Amino acid sequence: MQSASPSSWTTQRPLPKWLLAVICTAIATHLFAFFVSDYQPSNDAKEYLALGTGLSDFGELKLPSGDRAKRMPLWPATIALADLWQGRKLLPHAIFEIQAVLSLLSVIFVALIGSRMAGPRAGLLAGLIAALYAPYRSLQASYLCEVLVIFLLTGAMLAYVASLGARRDAARWALLSITSVALGLALLTRADALILAIPFAVDAALRKNPALLRIGRVALLLSGVVIATLAWGLRNQKAVGKFTLSTIGGLNFYLGNCDDYAESPGMDRADYGAFDRLRTVSGLSEVEADERLYADGKTFLRENPDRTLANALLKTRVWFQSTVTWCAPTTILLILWMLAAAGPQNARRFFIGAAGAWTLIWIVIFSETLRPWASSLFVVPLGLVGLALMRDPPHLRGLLIGLVAAQLAVAIVFIPLERLRWTIDWIFILAIAAATARFCEPNVASRLADDNQPHARL
Repeated sequence: MQSASPSSWTTQRPLPKWLLAVICTAIATHLFAFFVSDYQPSNDAKEYLALGTGLSDFGELKLPSGDRAKRMPLWPATIALADLWQGRKLLPHAIFEIQAVLSLLSVIFVALIGSRMAGPRAGLLAGLIAALYAPYRSLQASYLCEVLVIFLLTGAMLAYVASLGARRDAARWALLSITSVALGLALLTRADALILAIPFAVDAALRKNPALLRIGRVALLLSGVVIATLAWGLRNQKAVGKFTLSTIGGLNFYLGNCDDYAESPGMDRADYGAFDRLRTVSGLSEVEADERLYADGKTFLRENPDRTLANALLKTRVWFQSTVTWCAPTTILLILWMLAAAGPQNARRFFIGAAGAWTLIWIVIFSETLRPWASSLFVVPLGLVGLALMRDPPHLRGLLIGLVAAQLAVAIVFIPLERLRWTIDWIFILAIAAATARFCEPNVASRLADDNQPHARL
């Protein structure tokens, strides 16, 4: 095959204007978050730092307490590389640089996914909301692993969506392999990512393809998490004496299933020191402390079925609620201006008026917040509505709902950390964008009527 000549490189299509707008906005917001961040590390962040610097100094993933399996390895390994790259003195800045780059790439991934799902308008709206999303700007300025998880999950989704539209079998299998690798790496970043591979496998199994082809694709998609699980589980078998992904699971299970949960559902007063006390005061090993906490949580479930049900409902509410309120109504503003510019002709005056009114409100609130960030206060409920209204040619709504349900299941079984939900909030952003784009297409009325007709899956 003849390679492309240098002269042909200049004839390639330029970057779409909508994507360029997303990238420019994302660069501005990420640079702002990078330079103004004033981060005080949490206990979780301190453990990641300790693991990373310990790996850099001694070549071993071990906390000063002796614990070897509390945290997954990929983020500490990234911190160790940053330490070797820029040195201990500049390590905080190096971590923020890595977080900024990963977060910026995640925004671009979200925009590209939105475009493949529902066109350029959806890509533009999804990218702008993601670039301005307050939780993501907060995570970017931290030492926590969630930014890496979001990068890997959005990368996995982009590769999977691209595989659905690939015309050549080789490209399709290569993209599915990338999806599998990204899901495996996400597992090595957070143990709960294990369950997120299931919706991908279910979606691949339900596509209209020959049975053997579907089995092969499902096997390929799951191979990444299977390999990662075996590798890290065997390492922990050797290091702590048990095949397990993490020894902090028992603590999270206990904190979500105990007498005190209803009094501290937001984790502000949760007894996070329970694991350490079992280690230091009771003298239990890392595995024994983990198993004790799992046993205590299971005892609570058996003895308190009514409270368990009430706690499950409470956990669902806590998981969906927003604690980041220092934001302007930017999400609604972007939706309204999109509809004002490209919505149904007979309703554009209404949307122009509504967008203008929200702009005035935005200006008033902006004087209080000083930051035009998009809030989960709007993104999450609007995203749930978007999941019901959206239509996309790749038929990904089932997969998106499955990913949300999988993370919600983890929250109900263990404990509903809002930070855990942030790792899949890009799904709500995509749903908002796809639903809005649905009303921005020509002949909207006829398209809505056609949506009642059955669609063939790819």
